[in-house]
Amino acid sequence: MKVNIGEFPNDPKKPRKIEVRIDPWDTWNLDHTLACIIYPALLQIRENKHGIPGVFVWDAEGNERPEGEAQAAWLEVLDKMIFSFKEIRDGKPGKSEALKSKKKGPNGEEAPRPALDAYQAKIDEGLRLFAQYFEALWT
Repeated sequence: MKVNIGEFPNDPKKPRKIEVRIDPWDTWNLDHTLACIIYPALLQIRENKHGIPGVFVWDAEGNERPEGEAQAAWLEVLDKMIFSFKEIRDGKPGKSEALKSKKKGPNGEEAPRPALDAYQAKIDEGLRLFAQYFEALWT
């Protein structure tokens, strides 16, 4: 994969220069390929934030939340997204620990693995939040 995305032009009538080449191996595990891009981008958003998405600033009744509270809520969401994409990028290393919780039932069948289920639920939550706040990913 090769991606070159240029700066936004000063003239809004001119298009932004974008070149993308996708190689066959990039789509073999597209989740991993995209996680390699999304993870560092999310880290940069977290480090260079210039604001908080409005959904975190206002509560359901339209009252403004204290800035610290709104920022903490946004950072918590970003951290959950970052965790998910890091795990996917790194090949889910936490899965090994979660698998150690594997137990056999009374008849030798595999019993539910609560640690593995909780680990996967944590990844799923970060991915869900990424989709939910996709348009809020700006710095």
